[in-house]
Amino acid sequence: MKKSKKIIIIGRYVATFGGAHKYLGSLNKRLIDAGNSVWIGMNITEANAQFVGELQAAGATVFELPFDARPALENALVLDREIADIGPDVIDCEVAAHVVRDTILLSEGFRSSPAKKIFTMHLAIKSEKLPESIYDKYFPWSPWNKSLGRLRRFLGCFDSGISVSDYHAARVSKILKIQPEFFTFIANGVDVAEFPVVQRDAEKDKVVIGGCGSLSTQKRFDLLISATKELVKAGMSLECRIAGEGPEREKLEAQIRELGLSEIVRLEGHCSDVPTFLQQLDIFVMCSDNEGFPYAQLEAMASGLPSVVTQVGDLPILVEHQRQGFVVERRNVTSLVTSLESLTRDGNLRLKYGREAREKIERDFDADHQEQLTLNYFVS
Repeated sequence: MKKSKKIIIIGRYVATFGGAHKYLGSLNKRLIDAGNSVWIGMNITEANAQFVGELQAAGATVFELPFDARPALENALVLDREIADIGPDVIDCEVAAHVVRDTILLSEGFRSSPAKKIFTMHLAIKSEKLPESIYDKYFPWSPWNKSLGRLRRFLGCFDSGISVSDYHAARVSKILKIQPEFFTFIANGVDVAEFPVVQRDAEKDKVVIGGCGSLSTQKRFDLLISATKELVKAGMSLECRIAGEGPEREKLEAQIRELGLSEIVRLEGHCSDVPTFLQQLDIFVMCSDNEGFPYAQLEAMASGLPSVVTQVGDLPILVEHQRQGFVVERRNVTSLVTSLESLTRDGNLRLKYGREAREKIERDFDADHQEQLTLNYFVS
């Protein structure tokens, strides 16, 4: 029988909700159900109060590390005290934002702790960015190389890492010149029982396209709105629904008004019932500039939806071109429109790709299996 462990998880969960929140919620519950004790150091704000409450209700102890409101040295001293009081067996850092990175680098307690130290990478660290000039690439004191140096020092604080994205693990290892075996790839998973497939009509008059995620610049919902305008101009009968909240909401609302799409495009706001939202769609769109291994895409496929996605991160692993949907170049509205038009016009193709999407999730990305792999990594 494995000995229960004391585990500290460090994160910066400033948004209302997202994939990283879902990951932590599932991990927290699984660790506690297995008999471990969990402490979580994080920003505590009005926006994430419900999420904090859910973590505590599951059995975690949450302590405040206000990364965005307090100097890194002060947060490092708080972390030192918690590490000294808890005596953890495992310390996991869930983000590499500079305010968290600086705290870790300044924490004497973190450096001296004999705990197993894990870095979990949800999004890319530098893997989508390349040096913009010869100066950046070759001069040791360029901002680019100084930044790489800080990231290498940060990752050097850890024994190993988990990446939910195989693509970004490989890219980060290459760019930062760290050993590829530092990262273990464990993909996100989804409980298909939570996402029942509804009977969709191949001959329906009005097709509903849409997406789900934070209204942030990364998600590029502006491209989906632009594509919707082109489809309407081409005579397509459709609706577009976007679930989520975020800082880009006002810009997206203005775009919808300017394009005369107020009766066609709806911003649904924060979605507390994702399965029901997905049941209303016929086509799922993820036209992001950057992704890892997004839960939203997994959930859409589990719901039996065909997809149009951009060729970023691990999306091409999830959606094989012309198998579960279409993969297009990022920021290419023309390709986005062409793919959406194909699916809008051909109901049988929508149903075929949707069936293949559901089958792939059932076969390869079961939540219980993926979460057990993560649990084993923490407590082994």
